[in-house]
Amino acid sequence: MSHGEYCTGRTYSLEGKLSEFNGDNLRNLSRLSYFQSHGCNNANDKKVEEPSNIYSLMVRNFPISFRKISNGQKIKTNKYNWKIMISLGHFPKHINLYNDIENMLISSDMILPKITSHIGVFPNEPNGNTLDAFLKSLVEFKTLPRNVREYPPRIESFEVIIKRITPLEIHHLKRIKKTLSYCMYGKTVYELIANIFSKNLGPHQFFFVLSELVAHLNHGWHKKMLSRFRHRGIIKFKTVN
Repeated sequence: MSHGEYCTGRTYSLEGKLSEFNGDNLRNLSRLSYFQSHGCNNANDKKVEEPSNIYSLMVRNFPISFRKISNGQKIKTNKYNWKIMISLGHFPKHINLYNDIENMLISSDMILPKITSHIGVFPNEPNGNTLDAFLKSLVEFKTLPRNVREYPPRIESFEVIIKRITPLEIHHLKRIKKTLSYCMYGKTVYELIANIFSKNLGPHQFFFVLSELVAHLNHGWHKKMLSRFRHRGIIKFKTVN
C-alpha cells in the first residue's frame, strides 16, 4: 500500500475500537463538531452520525505492518511489470498501475466512465484543498498513450476514459462557478445544499454532499476567489469582488 492509505485505513479502523473501549464514538464527535461548524443544526446530527463508523465496523483488524509502494516505483505481479502512479484527491494516496509494454492501466476509481469520483474535505484536514490535488493528478493521465487499455475492462477501451478527463475538469470548474454565484452575501455549506443539490438526502448522501461542497469552497478560498470567516462560530464563505 501507499503510506498515506495505510495510515488512513489504520486510523479509521482503530477509532472504532477506541470508541468501544472509551464508551463513546470519537469519530462521531469529531464529525458532529465539523459539520455543525459548517451550519448543520441538531436535526441533522443523525445524518452525520450514521455513516461515521462504517469503516471501522467493516475493517476490524487492520494489519499492523505493510509493504510501502511509492510513486514511480516498479513492482511485478505474475508476468507483468507495473509502474506506480499515485493520484491525490479521491483518496489520500490513490494507487494506479501502468504497464508500458502491454499498454495497460489499472486506474480503479480515479477516472470513472459515467460518474465523477467523490472529492471531499473531512474533519481530519478541514482546510485541505483536495479538489486542487485531484485536478492536478488528472493531468498526468493525459501523458499516457491515447490507446492505453484499462484492465480489467469496465468499458470497451481506456481511450473512452481518457476522453473523460476534460469533461471531469469542466464538471468541477462549472461546480465551482455555480457555487461562487451563490456566495455573494456569505453562505454556510449547509445553506448551499438547496442551491447545488436536493435537500432530500439520506445519511450517506448527506455526508458526501457536505464534504464535497467543502472541497469546492475550500478550493475557491485557496485560490482567493472566496473569503472565509466565522459568524457566531459558524464558517461562511463569501465571493471576493
